[in-house]
Amino acid sequence: MKIAASLAVAALSLGTACSSTETGTVNSATTIALTTEAPATTAGPTTTTEAATTTLSPEEAVSFEILEQTDQYVSLLIVDGTGRNVAGISVGGAPETLIPRPIYLYIKRATNPDQSLVTDGPVRLQVAGGYHNGGTVMCPYNTVRTAVMCIGFARMDNAKYTLETFDFRDIPNHVVDVSTAIDVLLDNPDLTTPIDAEQIYYFGGSMGGITGSLFAHPDFRDNRIKAVISFVGGIPFWLEPLGEKATFDAGPPILMVNKMKDSIFTYELAKLSFAAAQGSSNVELLSVFEGEHTDFVTCQAVAMYQTAWIDHHVSGGSAPDPSVFDGSDCAAYGPQEGGSTGIGPRADLFPDDIASKFES
Repeated sequence: MKIAASLAVAALSLGTACSSTETGTVNSATTIALTTEAPATTAGPTTTTEAATTTLSPEEAVSFEILEQTDQYVSLLIVDGTGRNVAGISVGGAPETLIPRPIYLYIKRATNPDQSLVTDGPVRLQVAGGYHNGGTVMCPYNTVRTAVMCIGFARMDNAKYTLETFDFRDIPNHVVDVSTAIDVLLDNPDLTTPIDAEQIYYFGGSMGGITGSLFAHPDFRDNRIKAVISFVGGIPFWLEPLGEKATFDAGPPILMVNKMKDSIFTYELAKLSFAAAQGSSNVELLSVFEGEHTDFVTCQAVAMYQTAWIDHHVSGGSAPDPSVFDGSDCAAYGPQEGGSTGIGPRADLFPDDIASKFES
């Protein structure tokens, strides 16, 4: 998906924090079918910037504002005023649309192994989707010679919602948030290290992982996303055609990393997600033996395989070798017997007939 851009952002002096006075706009000429039905409410999350409460004209339907910038990172607020709502396919029907819709970004410049800034780009881009806390985006990733763009989705605000109250029906809208954020970044090269547009991949945890899997769906595919890592998330296999092998064969490769003791996105859910791909070579599953949903994974075999997998699918490196899991006491390649069962704490996310697919 490419949004035609007419951005004029003054290059900011790196090394000092900047106030939120630099703005840009993006024209909303997109290739995805968007709806512009009037929302039930125009109330969005409270923010500290005027941009999030400004009514935008059609030619300024998507704008952004720099909140802070240093020599190592930049914090942005993108405001999408198109009124788009592509969540009609999600369980429970389309949620109320946020107008304007805030998309929070935290973008890290690429660094070398010694933590110095890369000056000889272009480099790969890792896009990481997930939660934010009142506009503060969590971005714990530090990948060598790779710029990182972390996205805080509008309705995944830890300052306002809990696991029980998150409106997960909005997930299909996250996919368009990702594509919009990539457009802004690529159209404004001064925001970070020069990016190789042919080496972009997505990493998402939990509901961010489910967001990534939707790039396999033909309605949401963004060909700039070369690969997807879904960490403790999975595939919404009840959405057509995400239960067809051909769909995954045509989409980006997906690496699922799931925990066998996860009680939030259960291992049974993970295995059902993996089975939805029906043997497509584009979908792989790594099974981590220990740890709950939010625990860090320290298994060296997982780290080695994941690094090689990204190098292969994004940068053309050698194929990863599943034998790194031989004799591993912390993870295995492919689905395993046992593990946590059931639908998890948010049964309301799933259609009623999904229950018949579960063991318990």
